[in-house]
Amino acid sequence: MIKPTPTQIDIAVALLTASAQDARIDMRGMEDEEASLYLENVEAWEAVAKFLSGQPSVVHIGVHTSHCCAVHGCKYGNSKCPVVLGTHKQQYPCEDCG
Repeated sequence: MIKPTPTQIDIAVALLTASAQDARIDMRGMEDEEASLYLENVEAWEAVAKFLSGQPSVVHIGVHTSHCCAVHGCKYGNSKCPVVLGTHKQQYPCEDCG
């Protein structure tokens, strides 16, 4: 498997993000059913862009907010933990906070 360079990843993220932004603008005149199907693709593009850029997905954010601690750190040792970074609040006290 060929590993992409950081520049190639940056380009892919930019293209996916721009495509998603354009698609959200295009959805404005669509009927509800058509727009909801279109939105699934847009959200997939955004999720891939976040993955490539190293941002945690919504699913991963939930795992961190349930298990990590703003004081004691990330249970998984992730340097981009949204709880440790302060972008999301923890839902429960950690094992060390008890």
